[in-house]
Amino acid sequence: KMRRIRVCLRHVVKSQIFYWSVITLVFLNTVCVASEHYGQPEWFTEFLKYAEFTFLAIFISEMLIKIFAMGYRTYFTSKFNRFDCIVIVGSAIEVVWAEVKGGSFGISVLRALRLLRIFKLTSYWLSLRNLVRSLLHSMRSIISLLFLLFLFIVIFALLGMQLFGGKFNFQNYHPYTHFDTFPIALITVFQILTGEDWNEVMYLAIESQGGIYGGGMVYCIYFIVLVLFGNYTLLNVFLAIAVDNLANAQELTAADEADEKANEMYDEEDESLGFDERDLEIGAGIDVELTRELDDEEFDEEDSPFGGPKPIVPYSSMFILSPTNPFRCLVHSVVATKYFEMVVMVVICASSISLAAEDPVDDENPRNKILQYFDYCFTGVFACEMLLKLIDQGVILHPGSYCRDFWNVLDGVVVVCALIGFAFSGTSGATGKNLSTIKSLRVLRVLRPLKTIKRIPKLKAVFDCVVNSLKNVFNILIVYFLFQFIFAVIAVQLFKGRFFYCTDRTKRFASECHGQYFVYDSGNYFPRVETREWRLRPFNYDNTLNAMLTLFVVTTSEGWPGIRQNSMDTTFEDQGPQPYYRVEVALFYVMFFIVFPFFFVNIFVALIIITFQEQGEAELSEGDLDKNQKQCIDFALNAKPRSLFMPEDKNSIKYRIWRLVTSTPFEYFIMAMIVLNTLILMMKYHGNSDTYEKVLRIFNTALTAVFTVESILKILAFGVRNYFKDGWNRFDFITVVGSITDALVTEFGGHFVSLGFLRLFRAARLIRLLQQGYTIRILLWTFVQSFKALPYVCLLIGMLFFIYAIVFGNIQLDPTTEINRHNNFQSFFNAVILLFRCATGEAWQEIMMSCNGGKQCSKITVATATSTPTCGSCGGIAYFTSFVFLSSFLMLNLFVAVIMDNFDYLTRDSSILGPHHLDEFIRVWADFDPTATGRIHYSDMYEMLRNIAPPVGFGRKCPYRLAYKHLIRMNMPVADDGTVHFTTTLFALIRESLSIKMRPVEEMDEADEELRQTLRKIWPLKSKKNMIDLVVPPNGDLCFQKLTVGKIYAGLLILENWRARKSGVEFEMIKRRYAATMLLRPAREITTKFGNLLGEVFI
Repeated sequence: KMRRIRVCLRHVVKSQIFYWSVITLVFLNTVCVASEHYGQPEWFTEFLKYAEFTFLAIFISEMLIKIFAMGYRTYFTSKFNRFDCIVIVGSAIEVVWAEVKGGSFGISVLRALRLLRIFKLTSYWLSLRNLVRSLLHSMRSIISLLFLLFLFIVIFALLGMQLFGGKFNFQNYHPYTHFDTFPIALITVFQILTGEDWNEVMYLAIESQGGIYGGGMVYCIYFIVLVLFGNYTLLNVFLAIAVDNLANAQELTAADEADEKANEMYDEEDESLGFDERDLEIGAGIDVELTRELDDEEFDEEDSPFGGPKPIVPYSSMFILSPTNPFRCLVHSVVATKYFEMVVMVVICASSISLAAEDPVDDENPRNKILQYFDYCFTGVFACEMLLKLIDQGVILHPGSYCRDFWNVLDGVVVVCALIGFAFSGTSGATGKNLSTIKSLRVLRVLRPLKTIKRIPKLKAVFDCVVNSLKNVFNILIVYFLFQFIFAVIAVQLFKGRFFYCTDRTKRFASECHGQYFVYDSGNYFPRVETREWRLRPFNYDNTLNAMLTLFVVTTSEGWPGIRQNSMDTTFEDQGPQPYYRVEVALFYVMFFIVFPFFFVNIFVALIIITFQEQGEAELSEGDLDKNQKQCIDFALNAKPRSLFMPEDKNSIKYRIWRLVTSTPFEYFIMAMIVLNTLILMMKYHGNSDTYEKVLRIFNTALTAVFTVESILKILAFGVRNYFKDGWNRFDFITVVGSITDALVTEFGGHFVSLGFLRLFRAARLIRLLQQGYTIRILLWTFVQSFKALPYVCLLIGMLFFIYAIVFGNIQLDPTTEINRHNNFQSFFNAVILLFRCATGEAWQEIMMSCNGGKQCSKITVATATSTPTCGSCGGIAYFTSFVFLSSFLMLNLFVAVIMDNFDYLTRDSSILGPHHLDEFIRVWADFDPTATGRIHYSDMYEMLRNIAPPVGFGRKCPYRLAYKHLIRMNMPVADDGTVHFTTTLFALIRESLSIKMRPVEEMDEADEELRQTLRKIWPLKSKKNMIDLVVPPNGDLCFQKLTVGKIYAGLLILENWRARKSGVEFEMIKRRYAATMLLRPAREITTKFGNLLGEVFI
């Protein structure tokens, strides 16, 4: 009977009803926990108390039922069951402790265990469960890193106490960050590690040690080392762990999956089949959805911005227009033409310019009236576009219809809302509530620039990367939200009702905070009289929503030291602050920083980077070529030999000058002069004597003369046209002209004109050192390549800034807030600058609070209004938090993704040939082909490859037999004069190094043909220029009647093998011939004769 009950309970536990019941209870428990807030009535507090008892009893019952039904061994085999048990036991202890000693810091921390019930969701959500499991698996490495970080902080805190202990006592104030005690020193060092206001602490340290001129500058070394090794190095290890976790989340071992499934369904085969049936149903549903998506994508118009005409949708449009209807065919011919898309693009750009030109402050501005008429025209054009596409594609019922494309739906919404706004303004005179409705509808006009995304393929690729990143980080965002919710609830428990303060800092209670008090300003003998006010700090923890907003601000690392200090100063509810009353709550912020900015934000960034790289790999992997192979081949197809501009007459003076300026000693001399010039620029300081200034000026003039002579000599050696062909020479010439102008202005016009920016040309010479050194050249080349991929990222970020910049407008300027004459939304340019500041994170939270609802409007808006309006918006919080999330966490990280994608060779095997290596081939080829004819002798080619280090060349240490084998595989055709072509050699080198379509000899003809087809497909323009036949010579150029490098070095290899074999045979014959004579002749005579014979053989 007991067994039968357990079987029945096992069915109940694994049923869908039980599953959704548990989820519902978790949701209700979460709502009750989140509803606690400051100032709640007593009955509500009692209700939450008994509700918690009820939920705890239910969850304990759930655990006991599962243990009874599954058996305790099977139950505790699952890690999530063990986790659930720990949460329930901790919740029970917390309830008992709260009854005994409520309101303590320890009970608030223990309450976090109760909040972990939210993660019961993960046991039923596979992808989320995999992510949580991978995060738990990384705990060992994270704990090790945290221990190392703790030691690092302790060491620098102790060192800071020795250097600055008791020194931060200034005459006017005592800063919150100091090194007087060990706990505060730890907090100060941790703040410096986070990078927030670390420079202010450094300035205080310098001032405490005598100031800039009193020897205090030496102590900045402490902070520089702390930031370099702590912030830039140690904290970035969290990013490495985050990337590793992402791989683990996707690759859970099959053994763990099988074990968990066996534990859940260990003895019920019929139950197992039941689960499989549900999986099949889910899979069938997914197949149906995929089929629908494929049907929609079949008629998608994303192939090219102004591509060829698309076929008409083979369905009836609006039930009346068949695919053969003449009117519909006419409309389709108009919509499908490239000129239609061009006109729409021009109108989009003009509409965007019109939006940016509007005056957001004065609605009665004549410019706005004129722009409104333009807006009527633009809306009419977009409405005609929508109507034509509806006639051409149909509405929604069939695949390929208008409303089945996201971009068309976006266009339609914008057009319809604009028309509704015009209707409101025309019928009601735009007064009262209709005015706010009109403005709300007109805000959607800012979405018009998004219409360009679909029409520019590379921009759409970047946008797709952003969308895919959001899809991939969805689980991360869920875990992030759950953890932040847990911390927010704990913060409400710790700090609700404790962030009040009186403007008169001497008063701690609201009952005392009334009347007036004196304020003494520094430098003013007469005090000001102000009224005492009892205020609540803008960032507080009075409820869960406020707590989550405050913690989001802390996540951005902006202004968090002030919030932390306010928390440390809290006392009791409805009381003012007392400095350092609760120092222990700083541990809350340390834990929050470790979980969020150090870990979750890095996981978020890593996912964006990985998504961007994976999408780039997918786009660049075409025709059996991976990304690296395609980039190397593209380099080879576009590369040209570099000319050294060597004069033809080797007996002329021009040739001697050329030999001088291209010699190594001359290069070293110029490098030494550049370093000397830099040192002289560094020697200038404020307050130097006239003699000192004159000596520096003489040195600068002499060095300018040296660089001028260098430019003149190179112009004489190379010729004017050839000199300016080289980018470095153009840079040198501009630097010399700027330096001469600077010297002339300093000497003759220093009192009348100040062109300080010209001194930049002196320092710019230091950039020339970048062309020296193989590794530096690779880094510089890769950095330049990164800029080629950035324009579309910048364009997408520009659209984001454009959309957000037009929304706000007419808040009054107030010098006491962050909305002042320097930062405001009163013009499009000012709004963009302000948003750029928010994207960098500088005091963005203060700007957000200055734009909240209820703020005063600008004087122009008040003067033109019929009543006294208020500006700002309660949606300002959503506006700024969404912008910071999209810009700082998402868009700006695309720059990091692009740069890391180009610098991926830093993290892979350095022996793999990449496009960043190939510039070295061009540089060394120029030494053997100084006139850039594009051909060198095959023997020089072999010597050149021996001079280039791997992975480009063979290197000096490469055995000649191995080098011969490589050349045999390369097998470039040799001309009648014994030369090989530049492009053919480079391509053959890439193909051999990366094994591109390299097969056994009998299959090479077939492989060559396949490679030609692949190259023609990816580079169609190159095939028209016969470049394909140059890089992959036809079989006729490689037949037995034609001479190739492979045949030459195959013959040399055969000859070397024959010589080695012959030497070996004769050596054995000599040994046998004189073996018998060793007993008859003196040893010395035998050795001499034996050595002579060996010498004859090898000679």
